[in-house]
Amino acid sequence: MTKEELAQQYADEIIKNHLKQIIQESFLKGYELGELHTALTIKVDGVTYVDLGLPSGTLWSSTPFCRGNGGFYERLCYNDAKNLNIPTEEQCKELISQTKRLFHIYNFSDYDKSIGYRTEMIGSTGQRVDLTSTSTNVGEGINPVRSSIDYSKSYDENRFWIKGDSNESNEALVLMVNATHKNIRIDRHFIGYKLPVFLVKNKEDYL
Repeated sequence: MTKEELAQQYADEIIKNHLKQIIQESFLKGYELGELHTALTIKVDGVTYVDLGLPSGTLWSSTPFCRGNGGFYERLCYNDAKNLNIPTEEQCKELISQTKRLFHIYNFSDYDKSIGYRTEMIGSTGQRVDLTSTSTNVGEGINPVRSSIDYSKSYDENRFWIKGDSNESNEALVLMVNATHKNIRIDRHFIGYKLPVFLVKNKEDYL
């Protein structure tokens, strides 16, 4: 086994142990709060929604929305995205504050030796939402693998549309994820860009 393979094996083991610890801590928190129930996972129109144990009862799609697009995530301008059941600002703030986050690095491409950054939000039920790098259509050009607007090779910055009103500068809210700086926040972005989206449901509608 080469040094590179040994290093990768070691890194994989560290990630596995870290993830296991986070899930254990999430379950423990749920038990302490008396909120750990059987996690609800449903599939509606081909989309899998997971129960993160959020106070509002919001169910999040486990990955960005994909609609018969050859396995690729759907990319929409804001005026199209807002017609779907995408999360509100309040729901995104709840996701950020009520879940644990896991950031880790993986080998994105052997071709140009680039790396990718994976971001997961883990709820008190142990269920998770994957905020991993996704492809983005930027303006008139299509960038098939990178979601960073500056086309950097870090593949670490993602934006997802949030439901709300656009401002006078034609900007709408986005959930912005920067794995390098381990930062997730609410921001604004030009409504003409095509970005991926998450979908949400109300847990009470399926009990």
